[in-house]
Amino acid sequence: MLIIVAYAALWNSALRFGLPLPVTRSNPFLEDWKNYAEMIFLYFLAYNALKDEDSQRIALTLMASVFLLIVLREFRNFAAGSSFSYDNRAAGPFWIIGLGANHFGAFIADYGAVLLGLALIDRHRIRRWIYIAALLICVYPLFYSYSAGAYIAAIAAIAVLGLVHKRIILVGIVVLLVAWKAILPPTVVERISMTRDESGNVEESAAHRLKLWDHAEALFKANPVFGIGFSGFGLTVEHGELTDTHNFYVKMAAEQGLVGLAIFALVLLKAFASGWHLYRRARSDLHRGLGLGFMACVASMMVSNVFGDRWSYFMLGAYFWIFWGIVDRGAWVAAQAAVPPAAPPVQPEAAPNRWIRRPRR
Repeated sequence: MLIIVAYAALWNSALRFGLPLPVTRSNPFLEDWKNYAEMIFLYFLAYNALKDEDSQRIALTLMASVFLLIVLREFRNFAAGSSFSYDNRAAGPFWIIGLGANHFGAFIADYGAVLLGLALIDRHRIRRWIYIAALLICVYPLFYSYSAGAYIAAIAAIAVLGLVHKRIILVGIVVLLVAWKAILPPTVVERISMTRDESGNVEESAAHRLKLWDHAEALFKANPVFGIGFSGFGLTVEHGELTDTHNFYVKMAAEQGLVGLAIFALVLLKAFASGWHLYRRARSDLHRGLGLGFMACVASMMVSNVFGDRWSYFMLGAYFWIFWGIVDRGAWVAAQAAVPPAAPPVQPEAAPNRWIRRPRR
């Protein structure tokens, strides 16, 4: 449904703004939709390729190892300054494709949540050390991405882990919220405090974001059902202005209307339900940890997309769909294991053959 509605929205923007029809590469947004569709199909690939727990275990270990290498590289290469600067932020490898530190921070928060859930339950020694190493190292680039949205998303993910699995985790969140100025690095404290200036006015970048939201709201009110079309928001702003709403929910409402926004919300809720189902019914520690971590991942994505588009980029969303495919296949494996084997059919006793002579007594 996400793919179909997005393609219908592509026709909407083509007809509304006089663009080439989205049947050839002459349409400027067809390639973006194609990448979006390919990303979602990773769910079906993972679900159908990773059919047993052994293959799922290998895939999860590889994904955790790649995550570890990404954050380790940033840990070694990035040096934080003595004060906050927009020009000196941990951006990971995503700057190569035009994505910034906010996207990298969301990437760490979203998929670090999966590893944290696995680390809490999976007892395998080697895998657990990979999870723990990745989590410890990722704290550094997460902080120095200076992404307020990533901070809030990480807290939301940890809160889900505390509410669902271990309540003691919630105590750590309370301590952090109370004493954050004393616990966090000075430059991080400086960044968090920049939302408003000394006069109480909204900081300039935040004020610009509110302006974009007002424009998107006006577009939504004029086209509430289907929106103005796929990637249409950027065509409605003046040249030189930002072409993104910096809030994916606002973007979906403006470009795909209530139809697209409702389907997007249903997908997030279904993903969370898949994680819960696996966590409750799995028979192995690996699957229970994956279900728990995936719930935290979905919570993180729900929050991080309030601060920008952390959903539609292939590089950010690919892991989500692979994890979800493994989660649903893991739930299927658990359901099959719960079904008792069928008893062999009872063979009826053969009737005596009356033509066989019985010996006399």
